[in-house]
Amino acid sequence: MKKRILLILLTLVLAVALVIPMAIPVAAQGVTTLDLKVVQGYEIFAGIVSGGNRYGATFVAQVTGKDNDNKTYTGALTVSTNYAGTAPVPGQSNNLIGGSWTLTLVQSGKTVGTIIGTVNCSGGMVDWFPKAAPGVTPGTDFGNVTAPVTFMGISKTFAGETGIGLFKGQDVHASGIYLFGIEVPKVNGELWLSFAN
Repeated sequence: MKKRILLILLTLVLAVALVIPMAIPVAAQGVTTLDLKVVQGYEIFAGIVSGGNRYGATFVAQVTGKDNDNKTYTGALTVSTNYAGTAPVPGQSNNLIGGSWTLTLVQSGKTVGTIIGTVNCSGGMVDWFPKAAPGVTPGTDFGNVTAPVTFMGISKTFAGETGIGLFKGQDVHASGIYLFGIEVPKVNGELWLSFAN
């Protein structure tokens, strides 16, 4: 009887020892920065105007970059932004007043984690200019985008990780891509993330 109880206890201890490590998220060991130098995508929703501001202007993009250990990542980024004003005005700026984003990262064909975040109001803006960017069709506008962000990892190797970051790039309205007869703005730039660990 004692041997049977001892065997049951040993089995339970072994089971717990095997299950607990699988239940605890594994932190992004050694990752302190992610530099996603290639962010390329399109606006899929122009947002809703309310009270003199625009809410929910949404972009989707592909990303490529490396961490501080020179490991390569690809992935998908979705960003929803809110800004002061109702529409771009060439020669003027729209201040960002919030937003959110989700980033899913892939290594060697396998998803390694998902990060979510917010767009900070402080220092975020789009500076609009007409007819000045190389390759942009005359008469169309582009904006230089600066968007400070904060983030938190929610799955796999980034679970529980937090930090800050910065997106810098362009919102180009002359994409040459049409959806239902409407030219879709494109976005390109770089997203840099710094982990708090």
